[in-house]
Amino acid sequence: MMHKLRTFSHGNSIALQFAGITLAVGSVIFLSALSWGTDALLGVGIVFLFCAVFINGLMFLGVLIRSFNEHIPVQETIFTMYMCLLNIPIALLFIKILSL
Repeated sequence: MMHKLRTFSHGNSIALQFAGITLAVGSVIFLSALSWGTDALLGVGIVFLFCAVFINGLMFLGVLIRSFNEHIPVQETIFTMYMCLLNIPIALLFIKILSL
């Protein structure tokens, strides 16, 4: 997979890396809140969620705009946009599990 990421355009590669980092950090916050059960971690998770959704949304729009301005393959653009948006339902699932 890393070899494939190296062939992506620079902007798409950054968006994919950021989506992966936000997924990893969000998962750590989720697992910490699940195991310790503190409300402070839940607050940190909610703030992180809003920041990550906002930044991933900006990345999504940036990828979309760059796909029109530059000659980036359609499959690469769709995959990058999918990965940027994939974090949102995962985060909502985490919130649903924590609210049980």
